[in-house]
Amino acid sequence: MVRHGDSARRLTNALAILVVLLLGATALGAASWGSRNTSAGTGGSGTGTHHSIGPAQVAAARATLLAERATPPGHSGAPASGVSPGGYTWTNLSAIVPGGPSPRLAAGMAWDAADGYVLYYGGQDLHVHAIGDTWSYVNGTWTNLTATISGAPPSLILVSMAFDPSTHSVVLFGGITASSAPNGETWSYHNRTWTNLSGTVGAAPSARVVAAMSTDSTDGDVLLFGGSPTGGGVWITDTWTFKGGHWTNVTSIAGGAFGKLQLPVGSDDPADHGALVRALYPAGITDATATLIYSGGTWRNITSTLSQQPPLSEIGSAGYLAPISSVVSVSGITVNRTGGVVTESLTAEYSSGGWNNVTGVTAGPPVLNIFSSGAAIGTDESFLAMGLGSSSTVPASWLLSAPPKVTVSANHPSADPGATVAFTGSVSEGAAPYTYHWSFGDGSTAATLSGTHAFAHPGTYAANLTVTDLVGHSVTASVIVVVNPPLSFSASATPSPATANLTVALTSSVSGGTAPYSYRWTLGDTTTASSASLGHIYAKAGNYSVVANVTDALGQSASSSFTVQVNAAPHTSSTGGSSSVSLSSGTGLYLLLGIVLLAVVVVALAVMLARRPKSPPGPPAQYQTGPGAPPPGAGPTGAPPPN
Repeated sequence: MVRHGDSARRLTNALAILVVLLLGATALGAASWGSRNTSAGTGGSGTGTHHSIGPAQVAAARATLLAERATPPGHSGAPASGVSPGGYTWTNLSAIVPGGPSPRLAAGMAWDAADGYVLYYGGQDLHVHAIGDTWSYVNGTWTNLTATISGAPPSLILVSMAFDPSTHSVVLFGGITASSAPNGETWSYHNRTWTNLSGTVGAAPSARVVAAMSTDSTDGDVLLFGGSPTGGGVWITDTWTFKGGHWTNVTSIAGGAFGKLQLPVGSDDPADHGALVRALYPAGITDATATLIYSGGTWRNITSTLSQQPPLSEIGSAGYLAPISSVVSVSGITVNRTGGVVTESLTAEYSSGGWNNVTGVTAGPPVLNIFSSGAAIGTDESFLAMGLGSSSTVPASWLLSAPPKVTVSANHPSADPGATVAFTGSVSEGAAPYTYHWSFGDGSTAATLSGTHAFAHPGTYAANLTVTDLVGHSVTASVIVVVNPPLSFSASATPSPATANLTVALTSSVSGGTAPYSYRWTLGDTTTASSASLGHIYAKAGNYSVVANVTDALGQSASSSFTVQVNAAPHTSSTGGSSSVSLSSGTGLYLLLGIVLLAVVVVALAVMLARRPKSPPGPPAQYQTGPGAPPPGAGPTGAPPPN
């Protein structure tokens, strides 16, 4: 059983070895910083300078550092603390997520976009031994992949790792082996398989440690810059890219005579169309830190354009947070201007040409997260940092995240009683995994991101979805659903009874349900219709069964049925009685017109006859004379006329 004192002593020894390894005679040495609490060593041999990290020295260095942070911002001081624009804060995952890697420092870490998890490899344990296990982290779960993978690099410390979009794999380079030898191998990881690419990558970078290695999503490759071939004292400032399985030395075309920049940290920076590198200047240069951007194959040193720089720090990590278009830089060892080493965490965000120090305003920054590694998670919406915590038996596992962003919608904001409404939720940012709680406003609940619900009664309901992420951030979003009264429908015919060959008005009335409505009429004489109301003529007398149906937007339907009685049209019979013949249409109309025309002809003929001239009168009639003729005026028998 390891006693607490033994653990603390081993931790101190591990820290001392790494500090000696990394900080050579020229490392972090700036004349303007004043005298350093160090003992000199020889530079290029790798023995380097030893920083005292006893409790008294750490306390004094921290006090100096805090005083410096209170000074006005400038190139040689810390920028004033600000607020992360996305509301990002730190949460200690060590107590929330169990079963993670054993306590270690200086491991490699990268987001594996192809496999969908953070890949964590190697490092050094508390017994100063190199480790060669492989872990994954996603959605609040650590998984030891070591026993399930094919192949593996040697146990390595201070290795560089980044995702390569051109090969859809994580690329590993450099580091220090268990025998303290610098490593120059190139490995790739995908789908639980490690592959040694060293024999196929062409001319490769020289063996080194603590190089800045990051994805460059703009160019679709991996950028590698600088590092140390010995672990301290000697520093390289060459530039390499890895694409399609091959290394390319672009130092001569990238430019950038930066001197011996030390301890660089790199990150993808799509907002600046390239990659960002933060590093320390060597001795004799006034500005203690440098900020560089590699874009379009060319380096730009933007240090002189910045109004402020983060405090000096070592062995950090960085990643890009897309929601705020910022590179977040995390370090667990901070150095004050007298050269004192402080195991004090630093968090800074770079965007729009400036650094923002958010160390003092984030909730629970990762104190003593030293020699950290980190990776932006998922779609670059949170940042996981790993290292040693304040307890030597517990690894520090910290997550920088913002509260979730939640949206909800309903496929039918207006619904019928009993109709199924589909609710859809969407979550971005935050720290996965999430828990979900729907409250539909009628006493019903659900525990899924999306689902369905039917409301039994009319009314207006606020359906609320509350999302709580891994670190306890809760956000609620709402959608309103109006449930209409039940569908009501009636239909009728006018006049009733109707007459054959005359128009019948068929009308409907609808209320409730969800508009728009669709209609269908079956009129009883083989004809149909699809309007709310219509006019129709029945050609023959009889009784017709009419059925009217209405369907609302959600499929709820109702119907109304009735009988239309149609009588025969009246006409005039041959005996003078009435008939069903109408004098306003059809045969009756033609008959009426014929009678009128005949009357007109008769009248015209009468007028013509009345106007015709009369014949002149003839000679007077002669009385008959001769024997036997009655005398004039005699009667029929010849008798004399009466008196």
